[in-house]
Amino acid sequence: MKLGKIINCNYINQKTFNYIKKKFFFFFTLNKLSSSFFFSILTNNNKESLIYLKKKSLKAKDLYIDSCIINVSQASENKILYIFKKLFKNNLNSGILIQLPLRKDLSYLKISNLLYYNKDLDFILNKNIGNYNICYLKNSPSIIRSCLLLLTLFNIKLCKKNILIINKSNLIGKPLLGFFLNQNLSVTISNGFLKNINKLIKKNNLIFSAVGVLNFLKLDKLKNNSIIFDLGFGRNNKGVFGDLEYSKKIKKVKLLTTVPFGIGSLNINFLFENFLKILVY
Repeated sequence: MKLGKIINCNYINQKTFNYIKKKFFFFFTLNKLSSSFFFSILTNNNKESLIYLKKKSLKAKDLYIDSCIINVSQASENKILYIFKKLFKNNLNSGILIQLPLRKDLSYLKISNLLYYNKDLDFILNKNIGNYNICYLKNSPSIIRSCLLLLTLFNIKLCKKNILIINKSNLIGKPLLGFFLNQNLSVTISNGFLKNINKLIKKNNLIFSAVGVLNFLKLDKLKNNSIIFDLGFGRNNKGVFGDLEYSKKIKKVKLLTTVPFGIGSLNINFLFENFLKILVY
């Protein structure tokens, strides 16, 4: 494998999406259904969250799924909790997606614990997080499915890697941590603001970074032949960016995903495959 190899996630994303689309088509045909339905809920005014939800809605349409984005960013917490209770009890919808991060004044526990465990597409419910970590669930968080697919396609042997996760969220860091621990692997997890973070980066050769800070991963701080999963996301006047610094020195990296054109679309694909499993079971 050449140094500095960039993973072509666009190609992998399209192949994966086509495969999942066929599975939906067969499911709807077999069960004589025309479509299914799920809600996406937005609690903040974050433009990136809205863009991401719209991408999910477009893919849902291609998969014969009806979807609706409900914007409650201006509502009080009590009003939001009332709306959520009504939605979660509605048997017409088969899945619920709560776009994170939540608005800062909202209680994550209050909202996530209203969600029925079998309608939780993003694995944000405490029961689903716990069940996944003890290997009880057949489903996996979409971030796990995406990373595992790429690790498998490029024949990356985890047992030979020193693994570092730079993120501690319920969507990325904690699911990845649970997955690697379940594989009996040694893994380090941190947020991006630890004082000695560069020392950790220097010690590890398989890094999953989701900080959202431009040039957070400095090339001169990386080990030679490192494998980088850039999961960060931010936007400035030049466009979107990830965590990894780009320059001619990028050749010291053995394999990397990029932002844009990275792992985000794969995550959406596997989110819908989880939705299909909810429909089936």
